[in-house]
Amino acid sequence: MSQGDPQLVAAPVFTIGSIALACQLVQIVSPGALGAPLAIILMCTGVFLLVATIWAAAVGQSFVACFAGTFGGFWLAYGVLVLGLLHNWFLIPPKDVANTVAIFAISFAAFFLFLTLASIRRGVAQAGSIGYWMGAPYVRYGHMTAAVRAVLPFAFGTLRLHRVEAACIPTNTPSIRLLERCGFSREGYARQYLCINGIWQDHLLFARLKDDPQ
Repeated sequence: MSQGDPQLVAAPVFTIGSIALACQLVQIVSPGALGAPLAIILMCTGVFLLVATIWAAAVGQSFVACFAGTFGGFWLAYGVLVLGLLHNWFLIPPKDVANTVAIFAISFAAFFLFLTLASIRRGVAQAGSIGYWMGAPYVRYGHMTAAVRAVLPFAFGTLRLHRVEAACIPTNTPSIRLLERCGFSREGYARQYLCINGIWQDHLLFARLKDDPQ
């Protein structure tokens, strides 16, 4: 494997795996059909990203090797996680399954994207705020949606929050759609809410309650 371009393998299989996972996230199959995309994720995307990683390293394409290797690890680990949960390989008690998924999503999120659950208010509020950021090369593959959906059970279950809040700039349509997909409801409009790049920006305010429908 001293010739050729490994990107010609990495890009298509990465896209195919992302589409398969996205189809599950928008519930083309029922939520209980966790194994539906595994054949694609493991044997197409995971395996051939591993091939692309070795190939890229051999021909000196370090960035491609890093990209393919990291995402290949994500897809393979996701497949093993789902299989393990379906067959109880890891002996995880049912009450800890949601937190296990959250650990998986947050661990990879630390590299692919940035998501915070902060400003936790106890007492009579029992609320917190989420914020997120993602690099441009990784958008529109469903990763942030998966991360937000994974952290919500942790917020409502482990942290016992009653309310999770979020805010976004009114022109940020992808962020608005993400929050709506994750069950957040628009609650208001805050003028000059945050200072971004030296400019005070208005924001739409969203929230999701513990008892809101999934």
